[in-house]
Amino acid sequence: MNKLIRRPLAASVSVRLLLLALCLSPLAPARAQLGVQLSLKRRLFLVHEAIVATVTLTNTSGRDITLEDTPELQWFGFQINGAGDRIIPPRNPDYHIAPVEIRAGESVRRSVNLNELYEFGDYGTFKIRAAIYDAPVKRYFTSKPVQIVQTEGRPVWRQAAGVPD
Repeated sequence: MNKLIRRPLAASVSVRLLLLALCLSPLAPARAQLGVQLSLKRRLFLVHEAIVATVTLTNTSGRDITLEDTPELQWFGFQINGAGDRIIPPRNPDYHIAPVEIRAGESVRRSVNLNELYEFGDYGTFKIRAAIYDAPVKRYFTSKPVQIVQTEGRPVWRQAAGVPD
């Protein structure tokens, strides 16, 4: 004799909803704790010209945070890639920048000359991204990449000059 096993409809629906929620939870966007924006006044530079980058940090964590170096990692840096995704290393890999405290909901700005910190070398196209390390959460927060072009320039005017005999 076949017996039908009936489950209550409400229990079956709630189990399905729970499974659906568990499956979709990794797809839900996580709230960032630190907003990082990188801005440059322009995108075209001459080789060896100052490239002033302004980084804006916005604390959206709901608590005051202090960004500071750890023994292994600097809190403030950049990821710079040249042609063929070649990584541009810093001139001094052990540079240190003073810690900064950001109150909940506030923003701070830092401006640096990237040509002083990094050896860009020749002309070409470079992709720059600010990278901020928050030690308590052990996570990097990065900006959207900004692309710049360094060129050797072009002559606008020439004139021969010399001293007569």
